[in-house]
Amino acid sequence: MPNAATNPVSVVFGALTMMAMAIPAHAQMPPDFKVPELKKGDEQVMRDARPFADCLVAHQAKEIPKYLGSLIYKMEWLARDMAKAHPECPAPKKLGHDATTYLQTALLEALIKRDFSNVPPPANFENVPPLLYVKTSDNDVSKEFFVNLIEPYDCVSRREPAKVQAFLVTLPMSDAEAAAFNSLKATIVGCQPKGESWELRAYFARRYLAETYYTLMKVSQRQNASAH
Repeated sequence: MPNAATNPVSVVFGALTMMAMAIPAHAQMPPDFKVPELKKGDEQVMRDARPFADCLVAHQAKEIPKYLGSLIYKMEWLARDMAKAHPECPAPKKLGHDATTYLQTALLEALIKRDFSNVPPPANFENVPPLLYVKTSDNDVSKEFFVNLIEPYDCVSRREPAKVQAFLVTLPMSDAEAAAFNSLKATIVGCQPKGESWELRAYFARRYLAETYYTLMKVSQRQNASAH
């Protein structure tokens, strides 16, 4: 097994993506993982996050890499810093902790649009070696939980990049999103660890499929560029 410290594959928005390392497998994932339900006002925050994220990405907001590459306690302050630094961007009314998932998803989707809107997804990502998604964190349990959670979504993006891309371009809470998500459910179930059964919700899957798809596209494009 290559040494991850000396064989980095890529650095993506502050999260080090490297050759797979030996870590406890799914030590923190319950076998019946329940996804939090949407609360009142969440749908509006989800919708408002998209133009805000598009604007922040267009203006290359300097806090984006840290916001996407961290699992720190005060994530909402990073979002508020971006809003203050870019008053021209229409920030959602709610930018607290509860908005983090929606804004992260919107930022990742905005990056996908910016970097890959004219790049068709490959048939699969077989050319990309195993990746370990590592984030800055003030809690080792949270960091391990994230790694164990995102691995199945990495699996989905590797197997069905075209379906993932089609899902990510739909509007949240739309009929098109529901149809695209339904087409991915069998793959998501197939990528879950053996013996585990996770609740499937589109808004939650978007967050992790956006990150894995964006990362895999980045690494794949860099590999293709270095090969020419």
